[in-house]
Amino acid sequence: MKQQPEIGIALSGGGVRGAAHAGVFKAMEESGIKVTRLSGSSAGAMAGVLYAAGHGPEEILEFFKVNAGNIFQWKHLAHSKPGMLDSDKYAELFEPWLQEHTFETLSKKLHICVTDVLQGNIRYFSSGELVRPLLASAAIPGVFTPVEIGENWYIDGGTMNNFPVEPLVGQCDVLLGSFVS
Repeated sequence: MKQQPEIGIALSGGGVRGAAHAGVFKAMEESGIKVTRLSGSSAGAMAGVLYAAGHGPEEILEFFKVNAGNIFQWKHLAHSKPGMLDSDKYAELFEPWLQEHTFETLSKKLHICVTDVLQGNIRYFSSGELVRPLLASAAIPGVFTPVEIGENWYIDGGTMNNFPVEPLVGQCDVLLGSFVS
């Protein structure tokens, strides 16, 4: 019996254009391509976490449609923090979409790319709590507040690596990419 190949896909950031990743997922499904690993930065991390949590392409597109108008609201303003909008207040957007909140409960292996603000380097989260790394990966500097995880502060992964293929290299038989920036 032939073993299924490990297929990985890197998903770029790109703001609202991240919704286009749903179309890539749909095309892969229609072609019989079964992704087993994902790596994403910013909007790519959002699409990736939803896909890894078992949501289909149509649901992912719906997530982007529903939440596009929910980003810039008064209730999200940051008070006494660097940035206009408080990243922590966006966790509620993911509540209806994520039943479990750890990487280990996902149906596919996922890597979320973030930037460590104090060290000035890239970090990939792939275990433990899920929502805070996801918020950090999309925390555009100056717009959203940095996200504290442990003793470190993180911002948008796309500031240093908008197309995070590195965690997939050597882990997959086939490596794909979706770049929407």
